[in-house]
Amino acid sequence: MKCQLIRSLSRLINPQLNKTNFYSSLGRDVNNLTLGVVQEEFGWEGRGVDTDRIVKEAALNFQKLGAKVREIPIPLHRDGYHIWAVICNDGGFQQVVQGNGFGTGWKGYYPTSAITFFAKAGKVLADNFPDTIKQFILLAHYMVTRYQGRYYAKARNQMSILCQAYDQALKEVDLLVMPTTAPSGKALPLPENPARKEFLQAC
Repeated sequence: MKCQLIRSLSRLINPQLNKTNFYSSLGRDVNNLTLGVVQEEFGWEGRGVDTDRIVKEAALNFQKLGAKVREIPIPLHRDGYHIWAVICNDGGFQQVVQGNGFGTGWKGYYPTSAITFFAKAGKVLADNFPDTIKQFILLAHYMVTRYQGRYYAKARNQMSILCQAYDQALKEVDLLVMPTTAPSGKALPLPENPARKEFLQAC
């Protein structure tokens, strides 16, 4: 039921999803595709070597299906994490926290009852937020009030340059191959009542 609700809400927010049939691409041959393995996405400190190895092996498997696979450099790629962090932190705070879950400025359906509930619950039940959300709110509130959105604006400007770097790479290859996320998963379960620092690092 929850998944159906999310899909329905997503289509209301972005009607273009109704016109996209991703399943139609499954089963088609890949003979004309060139996969670019992004060099800068591999070898990150703190990520297990197994992740890099598995992703590269998976990419090379496409050679057996007829695709071309090669490495491609995108020097600005590693700066993308820092650019994203500022946009996610400052922008997410203004859209999600101050914007009561839905923010402003985008086209689509705004569920008024959900916005009202979010606003009221955020004030009454804020103590129930997990530590990760509290940390996010404290940091973002400081950055937005102390620097008035300066660093968010700088990150947005740099995002355009980063997108141009990806667009340039996609003129040479059809797909960019990278792990889904940089850090490896933490070992679970955590000890009972872990220290806050340990808990946040595991998240």
